[in-house]
Amino acid sequence: MTKIRRRTNAAALLVLSTLTLTATASAANRTEIALEDARVIVSPEGATRILLKPTDLGVLEGRLVTDARLELELSGSTATEELHVRVHGVSRGWDTASVSWTYPWEREGGDTVTFFQDTATLRAGRSADTLSLDVSQFVRAWAEGELGPHGFLLTTIPLRGDGFDGDAVELLGALGGSKLVAHWRPMPAVARGE
Repeated sequence: MTKIRRRTNAAALLVLSTLTLTATASAANRTEIALEDARVIVSPEGATRILLKPTDLGVLEGRLVTDARLELELSGSTATEELHVRVHGVSRGWDTASVSWTYPWEREGGDTVTFFQDTATLRAGRSADTLSLDVSQFVRAWAEGELGPHGFLLTTIPLRGDGFDGDAVELLGALGGSKLVAHWRPMPAVARGE
């Protein structure tokens, strides 16, 4: 009987430990990061794209990012036609003072990471105060040091040089209250190499 109790106690301890570990692992912290730079770039043909850069991604370094969303604050105007907004991760550094449709890019209109993109749609006849885009994969790569934190490029579908027209730019507004919202957990010691 003693052996059965010990096994039962060991099993109960294992179950309790697993439950505790699961509860700890599922608890995530939330961080909101303002967008420091927003810059509109325009092609010679008038195609318009928007570049956005978070203020400081250093707070996410060494963290396990579980979810990240780019929350765009819109003007609240009503869309006259359907608007598709696509977000891409930027693969090259840029600064607000000198960036243009051609500089500093290898590809006109902005160098982007090909594996990462998300799309959100604002339906015709609707108005919205915010538009949310999933950027988890890209922010996770930043936090883990796999990619440089160069920000985001907003464009329309498809990405053939097309950009936002004047109505869409007005609908998007100044994007002044836009932010990056990330949920994260501390990186496990094993993953950090300890």
